[in-house]
Amino acid sequence: MTRKSLLLSGLIVSALASQPALLAADSTEPPFPVGHTVSRFLQKISGMNALSAFVASKAATIALERRLGGQVKAKIKSYSLTDLLAGKVKSLELTFKNAKVRGVELGYLHVTAKNPVWFSYRKKKDEPTGVNTPVSLSLDGCLSQKDITAALKDPQVTSTLSTMKLDLPGLGNQQLEILEPDVQIENGKVKIRATVVTKGGKRETGVPVTVSATPYVVEDGAKLCLKDMDIESSEIENPTDFAQFVTELFNPLINFSRMDKGYRAFRLSDCKISGSKINFDGKLILAPRKITSALAQKATITK
Repeated sequence: MTRKSLLLSGLIVSALASQPALLAADSTEPPFPVGHTVSRFLQKISGMNALSAFVASKAATIALERRLGGQVKAKIKSYSLTDLLAGKVKSLELTFKNAKVRGVELGYLHVTAKNPVWFSYRKKKDEPTGVNTPVSLSLDGCLSQKDITAALKDPQVTSTLSTMKLDLPGLGNQQLEILEPDVQIENGKVKIRATVVTKGGKRETGVPVTVSATPYVVEDGAKLCLKDMDIESSEIENPTDFAQFVTELFNPLINFSRMDKGYRAFRLSDCKISGSKINFDGKLILAPRKITSALAQKATITK
């Protein structure tokens, strides 16, 4: 691993371990240079600052809706017009309803930046787009039965579930697929009715199953697991004993740490079932893809 990769990984690991707010040494100032105090004051009393923040919020809303669909609301607060043009904002808040990422609906998602943000929105030579200083984002939202059913039909989602991959003695690694999943949320559990087949197999070769379980978060949000699992199937003998075996086999359902990159890491703080929805919240840590300037390295991670 290169020195640059070690630095990026160190920023993320430290942030997640301490549940940080990413701030400069002086919490009253952002971790990057902004316009002169006098200039910012003049732009504020003239109304230019408020107008530029309003226009930026509307522009971000339109751009995100075109890219992700659904309903999007962006709220941006800036230091000044000149700082805003440089990609430096005081606060950022995004709300998504029925937006899609790679064809998968997000349900309801609320995102807030827990510290000032400096990002590059224009690609420059030898410089990638993205944040220029570490950023901690707080996420909360909910998924409905319809959202989960649609997500399970997407191969990009099912391929990330450890439950879909089995290492069978003598057969090597086998990957399973869920056909025609139907999700219901009732009595504090997620119930999935589906047909399970080996990848590429026909529906007639599969096993119809109904799986119900309670999701919970472990290891500081790094893993999402299942407990109190019940399995029903006309083709499985002793479903109670089989459920205990499958619980050990399926967990963790999702290991978020395996998705970490040198510039990105996500941890799930909580996951609860309420009525017919699953409510969740977590944190996303973003670091610069390329730390080249002393200014970017001045940002410190504190509790």
